[in-house]
Amino acid sequence: MVRTAGIRMALMVLAAAAAPVAADDPGAPRPPALPEIMPEALETELALSALPEHLRAESAVFLYRRGGYRLSREGSNGFAALVRRVGVTPFPFEGSLIPEGYDAEGVRTHLPRILEETRLLESGLGFDEVEARIARGFREGRFQAPARPGVTYMLSAANIVPFGEPGNNAQYVPHYMFYAPNLDNADVGGPREIDLFASELFKVRRDAGPHSFMFLPVGEDERRRIFLQQQDLLERVGPFHRGRLLGPERTGLDGGNPGDGPP
Repeated sequence: MVRTAGIRMALMVLAAAAAPVAADDPGAPRPPALPEIMPEALETELALSALPEHLRAESAVFLYRRGGYRLSREGSNGFAALVRRVGVTPFPFEGSLIPEGYDAEGVRTHLPRILEETRLLESGLGFDEVEARIARGFREGRFQAPARPGVTYMLSAANIVPFGEPGNNAQYVPHYMFYAPNLDNADVGGPREIDLFASELFKVRRDAGPHSFMFLPVGEDERRRIFLQQQDLLERVGPFHRGRLLGPERTGLDGGNPGDGPP
């Protein structure tokens, strides 16, 4: 029961916020281009690919449907997986495929924010309006920073992540995301303007904020294994994203040493 408490809490937060939505500003920008709905079996497979193999069978799964995420499968180990398709954090994005697997602390703190921002975007609100409402949710205490160390797994080969403007997406290597509330990249000795594909060991995904991450790519052998194992999955999800793929020299499938750089 304790292990499923975070899932129930995330759904309660979502239900409490699920009132009819109207833009505060009638002149607000148009909403983002919403993604095509994926077949349930394919999206489930993609979501679970974010997690280590030994966690997949007992993890909860949320699927992206019209109107927002739906709990498709109950879990028993405290972990939950989904595929982010459109959102406002770490910055506005669309046309992405971002499989993420959350531990119990991520389910308690990060998942409610993701469910709510997706619901608001699906309702027709624009990026700026949704960002403002999420910021308000933090101020009002509806969204919280993690209270302990933890991890979000992003071990899928199909990480099609945003770079800059909405719709500008590219494949990124499998990696771990460690919770680092209010930690700035400068706090770990990095430059203020970070390059996600630079070779530093650790990088902070967001400037100081309650949902900042410190992330670490998997090692070269593990990267090669994941890309080799998930090539078929990557091909099958191709129609559902707008992003550039890494070349074989970056995945390790050319037999060389894979780098972190973009395609």
